Amino acid sequence: MSVLPDPYLTVPEVAVWLGLTEKAVRGLVQRDAIPHRKVGKGLRFDRAEVEAWSRPTGVRPKAVPAVNVVRGRRKAGDGSLTAELKALGYR
Repeated sequence: MSVLPDPYLTVPEVAVWLGLTEKAVRGLVQRDAIPHRKVGKGLRFDRAEVEAWSRPTGVRPKAVPAVNVVRGRRKAGDGSLTAELKALGYR
C-alpha cells in the first residue's frame, strides 16, 4: 500500500512551490488571484488547480506605442532617441 500525497496544499507549501513568501501567497488570496479554499480558519490549495494556474498561458501583452514627452506634454512620435532630442532642441 502506497501513501499518496495530499491533493491540498497549505500556504507554506504553496509559497515554497511557487518560490514566493507566505505573505505574497496571502496577498494573492486576498485579491482572489489564486485558486484556494477556506477550511475553517485555514487556507487550502488544490494541487492540480494551482499547477494549472501557474502555467504560462502564452498570452503576450499588447505593444505600447512609442510616445515622446516634450515639456510635460505627450505627443505621438516615432519613439527614436534622435526624434526626442530634436524635439528638445538638440541637433
